[in-house]
Amino acid sequence: MVRILVISDQLYLKRQLIPQRFQNIEFVFDPSTDYDYIAVIDSVDKKLISKVPKSKRILYIGEPPYIKPYLSSYLAQYGTVVGPYKLHHSHFKVSHPILPWFVGNKQNLGAIFFQSLRSDDTKRRNKFCIITSNKCLTKGHRKRVEFVERLKKEHPELLDVYGNGYKPVDDKFEVLSKYKFCLAIENCVCENYWTEKIGDAFLSECIPCYYGCPNIGDYFPKNSFIHINIDDYEQSVQQMRMCISRSFDHNIELRKAKDLVIEQYNLFERINADVNDLMAMTPKIGIYHTMEELYPYRYTWLVKIKQYVAWKWNIIV
Repeated sequence: MVRILVISDQLYLKRQLIPQRFQNIEFVFDPSTDYDYIAVIDSVDKKLISKVPKSKRILYIGEPPYIKPYLSSYLAQYGTVVGPYKLHHSHFKVSHPILPWFVGNKQNLGAIFFQSLRSDDTKRRNKFCIITSNKCLTKGHRKRVEFVERLKKEHPELLDVYGNGYKPVDDKFEVLSKYKFCLAIENCVCENYWTEKIGDAFLSECIPCYYGCPNIGDYFPKNSFIHINIDDYEQSVQQMRMCISRSFDHNIELRKAKDLVIEQYNLFERINADVNDLMAMTPKIGIYHTMEELYPYRYTWLVKIKQYVAWKWNIIV
């Protein structure tokens, strides 16, 4: 049995786990136990001392470059780095971010619940919702807030707004499960970068009008979502009106997308696949027993400068 230590600051990871899908693999979450590989989602929370060598440590990048710059010295602690955009690392894999689900957190709803969910459109509001915040740190944040505020003011019949700075919610599922449609607007436009904003919509069987990842069609069926461009406000409003006025039968494609989120794009599936790739290289890796230190992400002065430039002028340095 191969044991993988999974490190994340998210509290609800385990509900995404479907144990019967994994043979000879066990995921553990306590660093004090024995383990063979380390999978870190963004950062360890504190310094970790481990005998697991660099070659068996995987880092999963969860933030776009506009939000969080990753220095080479930080990435060098890991033998493999996985993320949506290319970074300077000798063994880098391109992948969508393996972010935890947020929908269903309060009720601790897991993969089995969402697999069996069959929503009734007749009981849902024929209107759009969005769960967001009024945070305006980056250009992407500001664009989204401006778009949502204008919609809320000019077309309140189309959209209900929830989230920090609006109507707070304890659990996204409480909102998404009550609406036919939602707006899913990412913080940035970056290939392969899509997040729980669209994933949570699929899990809730709420049809997303989506803005963000340009190649989102490479990941999900084209009829499971509606692509909008928030830079074209009038066209976006027309698309939203069309959704509400027409009878959409997206259930089959929507459930295909939901199954992809639960199974293929599940963070445990990704970790399992990456560890299996490393296991195939075991003869080259060898066995090590030297204790090594793994440090958390640090906001150094260089990181803060890069972050400020990205937030202020939308420039990656």
